Amino acid sequence: MGPRRLPCGTPAGTMTIDGDTFRGFYIRAFDETTKEPLGTWNGSTSVRAMDRCFAAMQNDREDKESVELKWSSPLEGNGK
Repeated sequence: MGPRRLPCGTPAGTMTIDGDTFRGFYIRAFDETTKEPLGTWNGSTSVRAMDRCFAAMQNDREDKESVELKWSSPLEGNGK
């Protein structure tokens, strides 16, 4: 899976990671111009949101087929 675009200025967007069974993921959003991380992530109890580094990762050791995350954007910026 390559980069996905989520528009900034929108209250929230949903990102789904799916496919073959997987274990472990780490996801961040970046400003397209400055390359600085931005936004906040929320998900199920198996997702650990890491606000200090604007990221989310798997919080357990269970195999997954799909994970849905909600991303809240900052008011300004151009994310990727």
